[in-house]
This record gives sequence, C-alpha cells and structure tokens, in this order.
Amino acid sequence: MHNPMKPWMQLFISKYPGEDVGDMLQHKGSYLTTSLGRAYPSISSGFQLELGNGNCSFWYDNWWENSFLSLEVPYVHLYDKDLHVRDVVSDDGWHLDQLYSMLPQISRINLLRVELFFIRM
Repeated sequence: MHNPMKPWMQLFISKYPGEDVGDMLQHKGSYLTTSLGRAYPSISSGFQLELGNGNCSFWYDNWWENSFLSLEVPYVHLYDKDLHVRDVVSDDGWHLDQLYSMLPQISRINLLRVELFFIRM
C-alpha cells in the first residue's frame, strides 16, 4: 500500500484487515472486495515498487514498507552507511551479499520478493 495513512485507506484497512492487499481482498460480502479480488490476480504482477533512479538511501530513506530499513538491523555498518538502493540492486536482482550490516534472514527474504522498477535517465 502506497500510503496507508490516507483516510480512505484507513477505512478500508479497518473494515478489511489483513497482512497485505491480497489478504484484505479475501473478505467476502462486499461488491467492492469481490470485484477487486477477482481482478487482483490479473493485475498484481504489474505492480512494482518504483524508485526513480534508485538514488535514495538504502538504509535511511522511507522506501521500504513505509519505514526505514535501518530499523531492521541492530546497527548499520560504517561501510554501508552511504549505500543507495541502486548500489544494492541491478537488472539481474538484489546483491545483498555485498552488505556488511547483518540484515536478518526474514528481511532478506522479504527484499528478494520485491520487484523494483527504475527509471533510467
């Protein structure tokens, strides 16, 4: 969800709780969720996280699940502090093995699931 703090999203989240959009759309009994639930499998593969040119901080910008990735680790290693997202991902995928900071396994798994889209300048 791009901005869960918007009033319409707060209403949707309170009425249809779930871990993600797919879970929320499993609720039956509403024309809205039934229609969106039917369309979601067809359109969800087209959704990607768009980060412009990747020039945002890997650790300290709010690009990761509406939070800072630095909150996932006990500390950010000195060698990693200036990394940008574009430094850790490329067209062939994530390069998490180059990190000096100890990223928890669950965070690694979740990052590997993220599909990114960069605007090439």
